[in-house]
Amino acid sequence: MECENGVCANRVVQRGSFVPTETHWFDGKGWGLRLKVCARKDELVEQYVGEVLEPDEFWVRFSNTPAREPMYFVEFVHGLIIDARLKGSYARLVNHSCKPNAAFRQHSVKGSRHVVVAMLRDAQAGEEVTVAYRDPITSRQWRCKCGSANCASMGEVDRVVRASGVSVPSADGDDDVVILDVQERC
Repeated sequence: MECENGVCANRVVQRGSFVPTETHWFDGKGWGLRLKVCARKDELVEQYVGEVLEPDEFWVRFSNTPAREPMYFVEFVHGLIIDARLKGSYARLVNHSCKPNAAFRQHSVKGSRHVVVAMLRDAQAGEEVTVAYRDPITSRQWRCKCGSANCASMGEVDRVVRASGVSVPSADGDDDVVILDVQERC
């Protein structure tokens, strides 16, 4: 894609041109993220940011966190972990669903890796943004409150995990997701 006057439409992560969202209280789930406008499949919703920790540092922090306190973390590259509990973006509020409409993805911007929330399908304004949590890092489970027809509820557990611990898939090359013009929105 060509750039005009230094403006490149395919630099979504680099420019922070994400689909507009807002925080919202969802009964039974707590705070989450919902779309302010409709979104198309593969559009980027938010960048997942926080403190990048070495595994040893993460385990110390995890071990010292009270069992009922929410955890917000994503496994990044080379075993590094992004902890968004104290210093994070609204992406940390994305709730779990057994039938998610979004997923964590990794994008490269000028050689630097970034974790983003990307839509898996088209979604309407007002719809909650959800991902499928997995927690291979701590092997903890959570109470599923998604209510989807294929819900794999895991019942009562000792910690509510609030973010994905899954390794984020890598994208080759620079960020090439195109933000849609307003006229092209759903």
